[in-house]
Amino acid sequence: MPQLSEFSLSIGEMQLPLDISSIVHAQGGQLGSPIHPAFNFRFRYRETSFGVKCQTGPDHALAHVTATLGTMPFSAESVQRRQFLAQIIEGINQHFGPIIVQSRGRILLETDLTLPAPITAVGLVSELARLLVQLKPYLSLMAMIRMLPG
Repeated sequence: MPQLSEFSLSIGEMQLPLDISSIVHAQGGQLGSPIHPAFNFRFRYRETSFGVKCQTGPDHALAHVTATLGTMPFSAESVQRRQFLAQIIEGINQHFGPIIVQSRGRILLETDLTLPAPITAVGLVSELARLLVQLKPYLSLMAMIRMLPG
């Protein structure tokens, strides 16, 4: 049985900035690339779906990252799992700032990454990888807690 990768990326129909067909002539005859003011894509990491909305400004760009990291169990389901998840969420928010919220029983991630403009595939994937590497221990803990018996 083939081993599944824990990371996959799908941009959909958008051409990456490094696509040869996206190269244009800038003022003065230099080669440049058109600025893509905004685009969205989704990817999966460790069985979690992430959404990214990118916006390019004059000096920098932003990538707004969102994900549903799971559900918060009700106290009647498991007080212990609920307490453990609350501690993990508190740890994430202490480390990264307030990027995790609970809404309608769901644990939601929402954060902005600052990117150099114009957005390149390397710059975008590098910042996403940096975020995911730092989040990985917390996501692993959350997965372990969800597997605990009720």
